[in-house]
Amino acid sequence: MPLAFRNLSIDPSDPVATWPTEAVQAALERGDLGDWHRLAAEVARQPWGRTARQLEEVLTYSRPYGVAEAIEAVIARARARAERREREEVAAEVRRAIDRSGLSRAEFASRLGTSTSRLSTYATGKVVPAATFMVRMRELAGVGSGAGRRGAEATAAGVGTPTSFWTVGAAAEAAARMVTAGEPLGRVWRFVVVQMLDDYRSVRHHRGLAAAARMWQAEPGSTGDVRVDAALAALAEHLARRDGWPAPPWTRQPGREAVPWWFVTELRGFQPRALVESPSSFRRRGVFITRAALERV
Repeated sequence: MPLAFRNLSIDPSDPVATWPTEAVQAALERGDLGDWHRLAAEVARQPWGRTARQLEEVLTYSRPYGVAEAIEAVIARARARAERREREEVAAEVRRAIDRSGLSRAEFASRLGTSTSRLSTYATGKVVPAATFMVRMRELAGVGSGAGRRGAEATAAGVGTPTSFWTVGAAAEAAARMVTAGEPLGRVWRFVVVQMLDDYRSVRHHRGLAAAARMWQAEPGSTGDVRVDAALAALAEHLARRDGWPAPPWTRQPGREAVPWWFVTELRGFQPRALVESPSSFRRRGVFITRAALERV
């Protein structure tokens, strides 16, 4: 018999994430395998989300035979998988910060206030650094931008010494040189889009929000790749919404859409996550990123 909710305005066909606790309880107690699979899928999508917390609450006072233990195992596995992914993302961010700084690992560790061996445990994911260390790492990622590995790689890519992009137009010109040279889009993201993020953050910190917003006002030229054009427009709109300044008119041009879609991460396993986590300004333009891609600003 199909699941039915009594005295509730919601229908079982509605998304599980919208169900009230009473509906979750009804599905546990009177549902079938299909209903339990839907609950499990929502838990897998958001292991600490609303549905997972509702299930935990219901299981404190209702223990359907065989179902209760299975749902508890689903929650535990989903959270363990999420924790592994998050640990991997933190380790990847540590490695990116070291690379972007242009410093040796020994110098980076020294400026961070830890040992080289301890830094290695952060970079491999064996140990998760404290939040204060992550803040310091993000600051250090701006050190030595004109030297070291990052500078050498950027120069080889045709960007030149990666001094600050004072406008989005300058960033677009650098991207166009890389596109013309046949550089992979991942490197364009790293040396242009991420650099623009860093420069916006620096200007906002040192010269104020108005000056940072002016970096985006003049319409940039084409980079030669609509995916990069879309990413720059998406970033401008995202920062404008987040920080409270008017998005420039050029960001609303319909041609700034990624065709085909651009998944910035090259790891296919993270692409479903990017579909969910991409801010709306990126998602509407066909550019998909994980939440970690914008954490540094």
